[in-house]
Amino acid sequence: MKLKKLTIENIASIEHAEIDFNATPLKDEHLFLITGETGAGKSTIIDCLCLALYGSTPRLESANKREGGYEDINNHDIIRAYEPKQLLRRGTVSASVTLSFDDHNGVPYTATWHVRRAHKNIEKNILSPERTLRTDEGVVPHVDLHKITEINAHITQLIGLDMNEFFRTVVLAQGRFAEFLNSNENDKAALLE
Repeated sequence: MKLKKLTIENIASIEHAEIDFNATPLKDEHLFLITGETGAGKSTIIDCLCLALYGSTPRLESANKREGGYEDINNHDIIRAYEPKQLLRRGTVSASVTLSFDDHNGVPYTATWHVRRAHKNIEKNILSPERTLRTDEGVVPHVDLHKITEINAHITQLIGLDMNEFFRTVVLAQGRFAEFLNSNENDKAALLE
């Protein structure tokens, strides 16, 4: 898979960002580092990549399903710690992530993740996120998927990794690096394999 462009709108601390992997300086580098102050959105960029591809993030997947969450100050709805919709930037009515990429055969795809408040009203509940996966116009066979199970199956086929495998091997979640370093050799070998 070759990343082309990541567009972020109203996700966590990021109001708007566009990362063009085909533009200088990223297009000329095989390896790059994301740096910045605490709270600047470094982890959010990785979260957005995962949201577009899999509809979740490593830190949300590791959240306890029974505990945690917060009350939405706008309407008193309870948002659980593991729900991706909690990434909607405070004070906004919609958020989205769009990732353009080529598969290993050079076929261009666009994956999107979108969440919004009902009736685009700040006082309404946050609806369940929506996802799409499409090939660019003119690509044969054309792909235009909207069902989560179909998108997940197609992404797994394209990348060769399901969500958990991707999270373990491609994205090392914040705070998990020390855990990896302190793992025994067998656990490290299994992870890297």
